[in-house]
Amino acid sequence: VNIIAIGSAYFINIVIMMFIMFYASTVIEEVAGEKGTRMMEVILSSTTATTHFFGKLIGVFLVMLVHILFYIVIGTGAFMYFRDHEIITSVLGDIDIGAVIVDFLQFSWMFLLVGVLMYMFIAAFFGSLITKTEDINRAATPLSLVVVLGFYIGLFAMAQPENIVVVVSSFIPFLTPFVMPFRIATNTVSTLHVWLSIGGSVLFTV
Repeated sequence: VNIIAIGSAYFINIVIMMFIMFYASTVIEEVAGEKGTRMMEVILSSTTATTHFFGKLIGVFLVMLVHILFYIVIGTGAFMYFRDHEIITSVLGDIDIGAVIVDFLQFSWMFLLVGVLMYMFIAAFFGSLITKTEDINRAATPLSLVVVLGFYIGLFAMAQPENIVVVVSSFIPFLTPFVMPFRIATNTVSTLHVWLSIGGSVLFTV
């Protein structure tokens, strides 16, 4: 059961990093690419900058949800196809892998959505500071460093989930989406602390 939960935490961690790296760079390019163009002048003549800003973020977020839905459909299909396979049943025995994964994903999907949304807003902020499209990679660098830091702390959390660095990092909004899934998988955090970390990330995003 622990192996399945930790494997799911690995998967969530990798997916969060992949989504953030891909969609954050997309947001930075979208926001920075339109600055100073005639297209932007036309758009802002009929709507406000705030409406345009949030509309762009919502559009990217909906694309991300379709991306997530695709993985859910593929994953569910693979699970339904292989769950009764002789090799799978002999390895897992009487363990209900579906119940274990669903129990783990009870909170992890929240960290995925909140984490990606939070980094998208930060990416949009960095994109709005750029005056030239040539500076896009430079603006994305600080974000990439934080994402990589969170990813490696998350991996470290698997080995030492009660280490003080891991515990503190699991409540820092930038790092929570990467670290907390491993603490959940290793049963070293209470439900109250999980909700506190989610609430802190949501408040920080807002």
